[in-house]
Amino acid sequence: MISVENGQATDLASLEAYVRSERLEYPILHDAGAVNTSAYGVRAFPSAFVLNKNGRVVWEGVPMGPALAQALAAIEKALGS
Repeated sequence: MISVENGQATDLASLEAYVRSERLEYPILHDAGAVNTSAYGVRAFPSAFVLNKNGRVVWEGVPMGPALAQALAAIEKALGS
């Protein structure tokens, strides 16, 4: 899973402070040039994607609250496929 952060709206120092304060343990992409945002068609922030072993998106959403369980299930399934 990788979370995509709008680097054009959030500076890197603020993102790093947020990650530390929330103790987030998954990778977050600070997409300052919007290259990945455009490639994956990100429409809202924050957004997270689970990719399978072939690099195909198998889950998209915000991995917080109830959706965290869905993201974790997608990760488990992607690792098994």
